[in-house]
Amino acid sequence: MGGGGHGSHDTLGGPGRLAAGARHGSALSRGGAPPPGAGPVTAPTDAMLGELFERLPDGCFFVLLEAAATQPPGSEALVDHLLAHGRLVRANAALGRQHGVALARLLGRSPAELPGFAGADGRMQLRTLLAHGSAHVVQKLRSLGGRELWIDARYRTLHDPAGRVLGFLGVQRDITHVRRLQDELEARACAAPPAGGARGGPADLRGTPVPPPEVHTGGAGSRPGGKNS
Repeated sequence: MGGGGHGSHDTLGGPGRLAAGARHGSALSRGGAPPPGAGPVTAPTDAMLGELFERLPDGCFFVLLEAAATQPPGSEALVDHLLAHGRLVRANAALGRQHGVALARLLGRSPAELPGFAGADGRMQLRTLLAHGSAHVVQKLRSLGGRELWIDARYRTLHDPAGRVLGFLGVQRDITHVRRLQDELEARACAAPPAGGARGGPADLRGTPVPPPEVHTGGAGSRPGGKNS
């Protein structure tokens, strides 16, 4: 589910299936002969896809409507409809860990009740997703459990065979530890003495200024050490 797929979308035969992965599985079965000694390549079953979904380390979830949307594509009415009537119908354990709550507290929520889609910023994010079919965002939010976290998230709209919006799939990666490390490195860089030391000259590895070398200025016939020739 890449971030550069503007204009593309996944089609589901029904809102209860993980059919997006099944489509990729059928491509595997067409992908050429298996290596010698290997068994036949078969498309993954719904059970296999479901197990993969549950084991993913990233937080994954489906937000679906009870019926395909009839509002015009790209309209504010469609944004309003999905915000109000979409429901988080499935999520994996990793999403619960990110939010620090049991999955039961996540299921059944509308997008407007999910961190990342609430408020004006969330509405703009959903509008972008519906306009392009996919979206990639890095954002700071407060989890349902109360902690602040950074996520690297990718979203993709889901459609029925007629092209009408059914909802969207979300994959959120917790990158809080990466952002904290970046902040710490930036803070250290700002606190470090300038490369030239306190007086603008060279400094050693500990930041201690290195005194300039002694310079002797003698007459025309002088040499280092101050002794005339």
